[in-house]
Order: sequence, then C-alpha cells, then structure tokens
Amino acid sequence: MLAQLHIHRSDEHRELASHYAKDALLLAPDSKSNHNALRDAENGIIFDWNFSNHHKLIAYYKNFVPNHPNYWQAYVWLMNYLIADGRCIEAKEILEQLNQIHPGHLYQKYGGLICKEEGDLSQALALWEQMTDLYPEDWLAWSSRGDCMAKLCRYDEAIEYYSKGYELQPSPKYTDAFEAISHIYIIKGEYDKSIEKHHEIIELLERDWRVTEGKTVDFHKREIENLKILLNKQT
Repeated sequence: MLAQLHIHRSDEHRELASHYAKDALLLAPDSKSNHNALRDAENGIIFDWNFSNHHKLIAYYKNFVPNHPNYWQAYVWLMNYLIADGRCIEAKEILEQLNQIHPGHLYQKYGGLICKEEGDLSQALALWEQMTDLYPEDWLAWSSRGDCMAKLCRYDEAIEYYSKGYELQPSPKYTDAFEAISHIYIIKGEYDKSIEKHHEIIELLERDWRVTEGKTVDFHKREIENLKILLNKQT
C-alpha cells in the first residue's frame, strides 16, 4: 500500500510537471531541457540505450523467477522486459519455461512478439492467428491479438479483435476494449465514433460496476467534451 500511495503521489506530481513543462515550451519552444521535462513527466520515449534499457528489472526478475517457480506471472513480467530490450534468445528460454507450468494462449502471443522483435512479421502474424484458432473462447486471446494489431497500426483488425474479446468477456466486463477502440478512432480522426465509445464506457461502468460518479466517470465526460470540440473543428 505504501508503494501504491507513493506511485499515486508521483502520478499527481507528473501531471503537474507536464502542465508546467508545456507552459515552459510556450515560452521557450526550442529548449531541450523543456522537452526533456515533458518527456519525463509523460513517461515518454528516450532512444539512448543507457537510459532506456530495463537491465535492473531484468536482473531482479531473473532472481525472482527461480525463487518463485510456480508463480507463472513472474515469467511474463520478465519476458516483457526482455522483449522490450530485444533480448530474444533469453525471452525464448523463459517462454518455454512458462509453457511448462502454464500452457495456453500466452505461448503463441509471446512467441509472436519475439518473432516481431526479430523481424519475422509473417511468422508473428501466423502465431497470433494460431492463438485465436486454438483458444477461440478465450477473451484474453482475442484482446491480445487486438493489442498486437493495434501496435502494427492495423486498426480495423484491432477493432475487430477487441470487439470479439469484449463479446466473450464475462461480466462484470472491463472497459479496456472500449478505451482501446476509442483511441483508435481518435487516431483515425473519427471523433464521432470515439465519442460513442466513451458513452458506452460510462454506461458499462454504471451497468457492471455501479460507478456513476467520481474521477473515472468525470474523465470520460471530459474526453467527450474535448472530442466534440475536435469534431466541430473538423466539420
């Protein structure tokens, strides 16, 4: 709980930092320091390998996994960081270990992610198709395939798979699929469709979670208003 409280406080400070960094960029748009501040506040991308690799987390989980060999989620945490750093040989070893204790759609999902990182996109796509063929009733398999397509900018396919995952998901349903689809519609400039998804999220929160007010609902209401402005500018 202490960790979560400090993360919450950190998030609040990052929101403030982002606000001030943007103000600073209005005054000095060519200041590298100001751009760095915005990047750090928003957890942005930095190319420099010394600062962007995950060697500390990898080292931690390489020690954690053998000490908790039956906790399959730890293998996933480790693979995420290995793949992000392009350490595919190590990731393949961890994937095989994971499949021994927790077989399922993750084998095809992460196998495809490794292939993608190695540059073999055709094999990655084949594995992700195999994932939903083997586990057609697993909503997470379809949602994962949606994630993979979204990151390839294959947006129509992503929407299809997210929608399928949402359909299969038991109640109470999560809002993730609708949020992802709403983001895709914004990227595509289809603001009216994104607004519809935000309305669906608000309805879902009330129907499945009995949440009718508070920060979460307010966020989606603000997004709707912001999107209406963009929609009016568009028309």
